[in-house]
Amino acid sequence: MDSDAIEGCAPAECVALLASQRDNARAEVERFRKALIEEKAMAIYDGLKHQDGWVPWVVGGNSLKQQDCRFVARATVDALKPASGEEGL
Repeated sequence: MDSDAIEGCAPAECVALLASQRDNARAEVERFRKALIEEKAMAIYDGLKHQDGWVPWVVGGNSLKQQDCRFVARATVDALKPASGEEGL
């Protein structure tokens, strides 16, 4: 956070500024999480090339196999999140 932005502001303005920056950080973390899940799902999917009927990954696709890979990737990524009550955004 820019210390110049908070210097001299009223307490309510400072709280609003900090809350806004926290919300922006949370949104950025969620965008990164979604991108990481998709990247991991693609890697899992590519590991299935040897299976009959395999076709290349379709961006934004929703085949059962892609959805299964996303499910596994989401579980893996979410396992890395802090436990409830631990420090986080």
